[in-house]
Amino acid sequence: MNKAKLFIGILLIFIVGALAGSLATQKYVKYRITQFHKGGPPIAFYMRYLSHKLDLRDDQKITIEKIMEESVQQTKQLSNRFIPEMDEIVDNTFTQVEKELNPEQREKLKELREHMKNRRSHRWIPPRPRNRLHNRQ
Repeated sequence: MNKAKLFIGILLIFIVGALAGSLATQKYVKYRITQFHKGGPPIAFYMRYLSHKLDLRDDQKITIEKIMEESVQQTKQLSNRFIPEMDEIVDNTFTQVEKELNPEQREKLKELREHMKNRRSHRWIPPRPRNRLHNRQ
């Protein structure tokens, strides 16, 4: 009986530890991805990596970091231009689909669409920006 209690106790400790580690890892990954999306690619991370792998000189680091910052700004500008167009395409798609549905199906589609919008806003990836640039952190 004592061996069984000991075994169950050790098993519970192992399970709780695994769950705690899993939750902590999940939170950390979500945080890192959110930070990536908020501020674009983490330039400091890339610079450390490139500096280490390529043995960059100080003057090269400065120049390459400027190039990377410019690239991030260009990517954000492109994203701000095409996201509204993508949203318009999605809106048009839903409008066309609604025309083919009966009233009950339209109501269900409306609920599904709201659910999808809510899911997107609650994910670890923030909602897409609309005509604005994010500040780098």
